[in-house]
Amino acid sequence: MLNLVGLYVSRIGFLGLWITLLTNSMTWKIETFNLSCNFFYGNLPRSLGNLSYLTYFYLHGKKFTGEIPSEIGNFMQLQYLDVSENELVGHIPAIQCTMENLFYLNWAGYRP
Repeated sequence: MLNLVGLYVSRIGFLGLWITLLTNSMTWKIETFNLSCNFFYGNLPRSLGNLSYLTYFYLHGKKFTGEIPSEIGNFMQLQYLDVSENELVGHIPAIQCTMENLFYLNWAGYRP
């Protein structure tokens, strides 16, 4: 398990499917994950569920597409979730029932 507490890669200019590499087949004890204002694209990977210690998850302003994976329900400690200004569509997972600490939620731009 990696004990990295926060990962801030906002406005660095990363391209592509890098988020899958970060979350795939790893168990992170990361609490803050900020990937805002880069050039990531594609579907959000189900491997996001590996980030179960998250309290702050910020994916604003990307080109992510598809549905939000139900695995984000694994974020039991999450307080802040922003997936706004992406190209996400479809069903929104029933996360409010499992995330008792959630106080900020931004789905702006999400299309059902």
